[in-house]
Amino acid sequence: APIAGWIIRYEIVDGTSATFGPNNSPVIEVRTDENGLGNAPLQPADSGPGVTQVHIEVIRPADPNSDAPRTKLGEGFTSVTWSAPGLALHASGPPTAAVDATLVYRVEVSNPGDVPTREVVVEDVLPPNLEFISSSPQAQSLGNRCQWRLGDLPPKAVQVIEINARAVAGGAIRYAFHATSTDGLQADAAADTEIAQPSLRLNVT
Repeated sequence: APIAGWIIRYEIVDGTSATFGPNNSPVIEVRTDENGLGNAPLQPADSGPGVTQVHIEVIRPADPNSDAPRTKLGEGFTSVTWSAPGLALHASGPPTAAVDATLVYRVEVSNPGDVPTREVVVEDVLPPNLEFISSSPQAQSLGNRCQWRLGDLPPKAVQVIEINARAVAGGAIRYAFHATSTDGLQADAAADTEIAQPSLRLNVT
C-alpha cells in the first residue's frame, strides 16, 4: 500500500547544472503524499542541452512516539536529459595579407543542441579596410553589412559560409560576425587579419 509522510531526498551529483524548487538548491527533501509519491520540481540552470544525474534516498522519518530514529531505507540514481537547441559560431581567415589581395574568410555556424534551431540569421559589419566581393551562400547586402538567412539548422549540423573580400587599405582589422535564431539564441565570432601596406621612400642628400 502507498506510504504517506516518508521523506524522499533528491541531490544533484553530476552533469549539467540544475536546481530544485523555488530556492534553487542542489538538494531537496519532500514528503510522500497519500499515493506514496514524493514529487520535486527540477529546473536546469541554463537553456542549453545536457544530462543531470540525481541521487535519490528513501527515508523513514523519526517516530516521535518511540525511539525509532530517522532511517535511510533505500537509494538509487536517475538521470534527466534536457533537450534544447544550440547556436555556435566560429570564424577564421588569413592572419596576414597584402593590400589588393583577395582574402577568404570561413564562418562555421553550428547547432550543438539536440533539437533544431529555427530561422538562423548571420550578419557581419564589413571593416573599412575590406571590400566585399562574393560569398557562398550568396549574401543579402544591407549597406556596409551582409546578411545570410540560413533557415532551420538541424541538431549537430554545421553550415559553412565562405566570403571573398579584397584588402583596400593597410592596418589591423577584426572581421566580426553575429548569429541569431528565433529561439532567442545568439552567438558571436571574429577573425583578425593584419593587412600590410607596401611603402617606398627615397632620401636624397
